[in-house]
Amino acid sequence: MRQENEILTKINQIGQIQQKMMEEQQKIIQNQNIMIQKQDQMEKRQETMEKKQDQMKKRQEAMEKRQETMEKKQDQMGKKQDNMQEKQETMEQKQDKMQEELTRIGNIVAKIEYEHGKKLDLILDILTGHQEKLQEHEKRFEKDETILEIQGHKIYAIEQKIQK
Repeated sequence: MRQENEILTKINQIGQIQQKMMEEQQKIIQNQNIMIQKQDQMEKRQETMEKKQDQMKKRQEAMEKRQETMEKKQDQMGKKQDNMQEKQETMEQKQDKMQEELTRIGNIVAKIEYEHGKKLDLILDILTGHQEKLQEHEKRFEKDETILEIQGHKIYAIEQKIQK
């Protein structure tokens, strides 16, 4: 029972880890969408910069700042992806361990069932033997009761003759 509880606890932990991974993946997707939007904005600004060379230095500085931010976000995303990969590998290892544990438990259950089957067969054999003996004793008792009844009648008849 304790092993089953541990297995259920491990399964719950794996489910929680999977849920967290799904949440992290959604955040990464959102960040990627934001990055795509920002890249689109940068392209529009570059076209505008070609038309307006006077404002090119100011916009170029802003773009460099945005690129730095994007690089930071990309670095963060890379770290998050690495972290996710590590978590996924850990989860796979835990799943392998769980599979081994389930196999081990299955073997234990099979052994218990086999041993209990032998014991139940033995008990059934003993009960059958006792049943047969009881039937033999019942037949003897019926025979003895019949004899006693006949003897009782004979004794009664003799006593009646003696009293007359």
